[in-house]
Amino acid sequence: MTESTIVTRNVLVVDDEASVRDAIIDILELIDVISFTACDGEEGIKVLQNNLNDIKLIILDLTMPGLTGEETFISIRKLNNSIPIIVSSGHSPSELPVVFQEDSNCEFVQKPFTIDFLIERVQFHLGNST
Repeated sequence: MTESTIVTRNVLVVDDEASVRDAIIDILELIDVISFTACDGEEGIKVLQNNLNDIKLIILDLTMPGLTGEETFISIRKLNNSIPIIVSSGHSPSELPVVFQEDSNCEFVQKPFTIDFLIERVQFHLGNST
């Protein structure tokens, strides 16, 4: 495979809970997806800024200290308005702020989710390249 045909499968995981980040990283490794991680919204934005051309999907926790998931989402959209974002939360979908619901490149996933479900959603958003 030449370098020009290599498919980038990099995902940014933004979650304040280390155990959740680690679990998602482990799941993504099963399908050879490389993970960038951030423990909060501010770090997530910095990681995205530094890897804007490499990150193809973001998994974003809704409830975090500091910048909320919604504030982080708005900042991400200023950097890239089309990157797919999976918003994850233990809250119900009806509690999801309107800004997420109006974005066609945003999907809500309720925690806890299964390994198979997360893999399927990641593969969908990465264009089944995994």
